[in-house]
Amino acid sequence: MHLTKLLTGFLLLSILSSCEKDIIPSDGLMTGIDRGLRATACSEFAYADSIFYLNNKSTKYIVKPTTTLAGAYGAKPYGLVIDPATGAINISASETGLTYTVFYVKAGTTDTCTRNITIAGIDFANSLYDLSQNDTLAIPTFKGVAPAMVGTNNLSFDVVNGMTNSTTLQSQGISINPRTGSVNLKKTLSSGVLGVKPANGASATVRLYYKINDASQGALNHIDLRFTYYSKVSDVPASLLKKVGVTTTQSSAGARSAADGGGAKPRPPEIVIVG
Repeated sequence: MHLTKLLTGFLLLSILSSCEKDIIPSDGLMTGIDRGLRATACSEFAYADSIFYLNNKSTKYIVKPTTTLAGAYGAKPYGLVIDPATGAINISASETGLTYTVFYVKAGTTDTCTRNITIAGIDFANSLYDLSQNDTLAIPTFKGVAPAMVGTNNLSFDVVNGMTNSTTLQSQGISINPRTGSVNLKKTLSSGVLGVKPANGASATVRLYYKINDASQGALNHIDLRFTYYSKVSDVPASLLKKVGVTTTQSSAGARSAADGGGAKPRPPEIVIVG
């Protein structure tokens, strides 16, 4: 086969815009009809917006595709509650502070069309913090939240007012800034939340409640956080080092790293404290 034809086939395969997989004729080239069918299926698959917010309503907040399409639906990473037959997303029951890739496969085809959906909120990266390097603050990231709101009175962290059987993180020994959501890990460790003299692998999972006065109108939001202690970086299991984005070389050098997003199952974020 001539080099020109090979390059042409490669370029045509490279420009598939919204689909991850398409049915391609055996000669490697898509016909005009094939391209039209794929483009139509993917252009019809959409939601009303790309960012959604919690609300204060007592009923479930469900968003559906703008067009009813037969086929199969799904999403990654783990945390989005989606109906695999209709594509309807339960915003109320999904993990917030994450961006998801929602996919749709049209009935009778193997074409996969994708859309990115963000449910506004905060996130913490899977990270390793070495206290001996003065690496003491776990700082949240904001998804779908206007940067101008960060650090203002529009955000309230560690909020449990009016909730039954809930205690603040501060009362549990987690040193958290009520305006920024940052956690002082040195003070948290000193509080004894992981033990007076924490052993390697000592861990605690807690739930942080917060409110943002944005399009959610201050709806109560939450994120679970897992804190784990090790005396030295070399004591951290390889599987956990991989999850927080620290390589073997970095580990031996005592380097700090983070793995934003946390892979296939990003919750709860792993906050590993060393020192």
